[in-house]
Amino acid sequence: MSEASITTPVPSIARGGCPRCGSLNPRDAGACRHCLAPLAPSVRSAQRRSSSQRLAGLALGVVLAVLLVGTATRGWGAQAVAGVRRLAGKSLPEPPAPTTRQITIPIRREGLAKYEPRSGCYLGAFVLHDRHVSGSMRIFEQRIGKGHASYLTYVGYGTPFPMEWVRQVRAAGGVPNIAFEPNGGLGKVQDDEYLRGFARAAAESGGPVFLRFASEMNGNWTNYHHNPQKYRYKFRLIHRVFAEEAPNVATVWTPYCVPKRNIDEYYPGDEHVDWVGVNLYSVHHHDGREDRPAFHEDPTELLRGVYDRYADRKPIQISEYAATHYCLACNQYVDDFAIEKARQLYRALPRRFPKVKMIYWFSWDTVAGKKAENNYAITDDPRIRDAYYDLISSDYFRPRFERKYHWTEETVPLAPGQSAPVVSPHSTP
Repeated sequence: MSEASITTPVPSIARGGCPRCGSLNPRDAGACRHCLAPLAPSVRSAQRRSSSQRLAGLALGVVLAVLLVGTATRGWGAQAVAGVRRLAGKSLPEPPAPTTRQITIPIRREGLAKYEPRSGCYLGAFVLHDRHVSGSMRIFEQRIGKGHASYLTYVGYGTPFPMEWVRQVRAAGGVPNIAFEPNGGLGKVQDDEYLRGFARAAAESGGPVFLRFASEMNGNWTNYHHNPQKYRYKFRLIHRVFAEEAPNVATVWTPYCVPKRNIDEYYPGDEHVDWVGVNLYSVHHHDGREDRPAFHEDPTELLRGVYDRYADRKPIQISEYAATHYCLACNQYVDDFAIEKARQLYRALPRRFPKVKMIYWFSWDTVAGKKAENNYAITDDPRIRDAYYDLISSDYFRPRFERKYHWTEETVPLAPGQSAPVVSPHSTP
């Protein structure tokens, strides 16, 4: 045996040294095994403290190891380690900075646009202001009796990416559609850190995103209407930035159904548009005015203008549709009107408009919300709700996107100067 392997016991209070004879004793002994003198409580307490300290240190080490390993690729790792430092009162090494991020990559199919189904039509809805379901997508689907593949919200240009709402959409099984609106004018739309940060957040949001930039541009009620050339330039800029930062984003170009004469002037070009949308409504009177009746209008004719121009090149998305069942202009409940108009449109889609691949119902009582003159909420009238369900109950109207068919996830390097997301956003259905 070498000298290095030989150890000589040294009496120690931590090892149970007897205060009378100095003999060593087991750590948990109550009396000296040689002279039978009782061991002082301080000895036993010291033994217990030493054991407890070792256990606490071991537990702290395990917790720290889990945090370091589990959070190395997440933005909250540094915060967790800082918290452990405060608890331990020690200086700990910084976790390694993440060098990658996980993003969604669409699976492209020959002859199809991004996320376009080969057949059928995805269901969508706007329900955030539907007071009858408290804005809940899950409650909406329970009331209707069928899932919806996508949900819509509105985001003003300059505000952050709506990550929390996107998580809620994905938790409900849907895909988000963001109406990205430069209500302050097109001059603020620049290739800058805000826009690229918005795009990166979209890329890291855990699935597909539809981005409907500056819709209804052909109408003079928008703040980006009067300069088609500038509009086309800014739309192309949006498409380029998102193509570079967020390949999971499908850009949607959405005019209003009227006026028709100037729609083409605002079209950015096939290479800058993934889907072509259109907004249209079935109202009893226009603009809340009794002198402007609209009950004679056929929603399929409102659709036809955009459909005939672009359906041979792009999938068509009816980005907003609803039929009113209460008209403030004439102060009448018009349930039969709403049901008839909805039937005209939804029944025509499979037969006459097969390139319409997605349709959103705008479920909001704008009269109660004091925003407009019509009640479009599909959830507050059993007759309309049941009629709607009958229209969408066939398999032609798809309640969910198919993940394995439409997209996958990839880990990619962070861009120079880019940090990982603050909170891991992935909650893919």
